[in-house]
Amino acid sequence: MLSTIGESTGEVLTQLSEYNKSDALVGGLVTIGSTRAATLAVNGMDRLKNDLTPPGFTSSNTNQVFLDIVGKHMFNAPIQQSAIKDVAKAIYTELAAQQGLGDWKENTDESVKLYEEALQLASGQRRVMTDTGEVIFGGMQPVREKLTFIPPNMTVADMEKVFQNLNAESIEAITGQKIDSAYPQKIKDEETYKLIFAGGNQYYISNVEDVDRFGDNVPVLDVDESTILFNPMDFLQPIPEIPGPEVMSEYRSGGASNIQTEQADQTPFTTAQDPAVETKSGQAQRFAFESALKENTKQTEKLLEQIEGGINSGKINEGSLDRLFASIPDDAEGDLFEDYVNFVVDGGKKVYKQWLKTKQ
Repeated sequence: MLSTIGESTGEVLTQLSEYNKSDALVGGLVTIGSTRAATLAVNGMDRLKNDLTPPGFTSSNTNQVFLDIVGKHMFNAPIQQSAIKDVAKAIYTELAAQQGLGDWKENTDESVKLYEEALQLASGQRRVMTDTGEVIFGGMQPVREKLTFIPPNMTVADMEKVFQNLNAESIEAITGQKIDSAYPQKIKDEETYKLIFAGGNQYYISNVEDVDRFGDNVPVLDVDESTILFNPMDFLQPIPEIPGPEVMSEYRSGGASNIQTEQADQTPFTTAQDPAVETKSGQAQRFAFESALKENTKQTEKLLEQIEGGINSGKINEGSLDRLFASIPDDAEGDLFEDYVNFVVDGGKKVYKQWLKTKQ
């Protein structure tokens, strides 16, 4: 069901249908290789359909556990929250039956621990044995002492590299947004700055004094006072320097694509090392692009082919495409719309508003 959504970015766990969100999430778990979690969920759903709800599994007993593990930390993704809650209930139901666990109130500690495990499995967490020991991918894990949703092909160490690789140049190269040059060092130095999940494959950084509160405090903004959204996967790769005007033509003619391809091969966590995660296929790319562009009546097949050509040539960083296309207003003029898409296809990094200023 979700095989056409970007597996490598964790979108399989976030782009869920309101109508069939639980089944969609189970499909996503299968896609990322969490077959145990998916099997437990399906078996648990069958038990629930037969009115075999575990004794004591009530809202009054489970809500606080859910809030502490998931709810407080995924407030920007209510559909995904709901899907995780439903699937975790099914997983808990099957595990409790397998273990012969009795009433929740009579086995509170065991029940809470089992439900926490079910929530992690439903969130896409996988434990993988490697030559150096166990590696935990995905799920809800602490990053800078705040529980954070981690994409299913990433680890805590990967997420912490976002802070390590943070500087004004990397932010502009990845997002097209400019930030005060002193700000990134402040973020690095002060542990109150946390990663906040925004939904899809997008995150932002916010100054959070109380890691247990519901919501966030002060998001990090660019010079135009817009929240800086990014795919954390982009920070795992070496960031190329932003070219000056004299070398921009080389980038647009394909020089940069070769550099980016070579550097991407050096990233320490690749899908080759994590065989359960596959890279986005051409069909998946088309799905993402058509979704991003569907609101504009000037969309054409020619533009889609141009976008896919940009991906294949390496000129386009697909991790930033959703953010760039989402910046196009619905009332964008047809000629400007097409010019902006061509700008992105040529490797442009500016959001629509910033790009438009260069046209005036």
